[in-house]
Amino acid sequence: ATFSLWREELKRALRDLQGEDHTPTRLGLAVAVGLFIGSQPIFGLHLVLVLFVCLKLRLNAVLSYVAANISNPFFAPALITAEVQVGGRIRTGQWPRLDREIQAGYGAFVDFAGHLLVGAPITGVALGILGFTCTWSFVSIK
Repeated sequence: ATFSLWREELKRALRDLQGEDHTPTRLGLAVAVGLFIGSQPIFGLHLVLVLFVCLKLRLNAVLSYVAANISNPFFAPALITAEVQVGGRIRTGQWPRLDREIQAGYGAFVDFAGHLLVGAPITGVALGILGFTCTWSFVSIK
């Protein structure tokens, strides 16, 4: 077996992406980070943010990126709806009505965007807590 610098560097990079240890707490944190980042409406930046945060904190970036894909095309409509609902409730004290036609215009866009910007981080934290709890519980089972 000959020494290959490329193979050794690839192994090192994979070790770095998988984090330091695989305790229930650290795996739960990786999932929580992924769910939080993935639930933010910053499409196209999820991978970069997951890599940045996970490499800095030495968390499992592979697991975190899988969790960040919560914003996939199948689940994103429900996720965005939940974020707008949470943001609307916080901003106005009422749940936004989705059972009627949305009036087009600048005001409707501002309301939607405002609700989303307020609701996304809160929804992300809730999903992160849920993901941490489920992951920690599952990994802790012996």
